[in-house]
Amino acid sequence: MLCSWARQGAFPGVAFVCVCTDQDPGAARYQSLVFSRKLEMAATFNAFGLRKPSMGQLGCSGFIVLRPQDAGIIIKATPSYLQYGPKAHRWVQCVCV
Repeated sequence: MLCSWARQGAFPGVAFVCVCTDQDPGAARYQSLVFSRKLEMAATFNAFGLRKPSMGQLGCSGFIVLRPQDAGIIIKATPSYLQYGPKAHRWVQCVCV
């Protein structure tokens, strides 16, 4: 959903960021590149990190939503797609509009 939101320009002024994490820098970078190509993530910022964030959720477990002005946290973790299905994505759409 993240990629289609970004491609469609569903939320003007919203930047979508995807971060792949791994303790091995080479593996993290490789995963980031493969993930970007496989999911055609041209409309998102794609990055990698060496450890998982200490808060928030990753991927289908939810999203972290930040303020555009200063990257301050609005929501640490949205509802999980794995738990709520499409309702979770509709919730994100309501928050980001």
